Amino acid sequence: MSVFLFLIFLILKFGLFGNYALIICVLGYQAAFSSSMGVVIWVLLSEMFPNNIRARAFSISSFTNWVFNALISFLFPVVIGLFSATAGGHQTGVGFVFAFYSIVTFISFFFYGKYLVETKGKSLEELEKLVLK
Repeated sequence: MSVFLFLIFLILKFGLFGNYALIICVLGYQAAFSSSMGVVIWVLLSEMFPNNIRARAFSISSFTNWVFNALISFLFPVVIGLFSATAGGHQTGVGFVFAFYSIVTFISFFFYGKYLVETKGKSLEELEKLVLK
């Protein structure tokens, strides 16, 4: 995902590779997100809470996830408006938004690797004991 976002930055900032490459990178990012972070969050939320609070905690987590999704979606045009410099028909400033997203996505890869526990083959009770240590 981070690679596709960085390529989008390069295309928008420097006009590299052409418009078809931009479409391919956006589709590549969407495919990568849909098969990783977009799906994993729902599996993670369903497994990380103890049984006695799972329903309420999942509801709060789901609500928080959707609020931040909406916030990012609504603020994206505002941020792009702040970076709306154009040069040679390309919106060079918009690329910096995607560079920021690329950096955050790259950092999140290491964050998830360090702080998330492996859930494969473990019961919910085993995960509860593991997480509450």
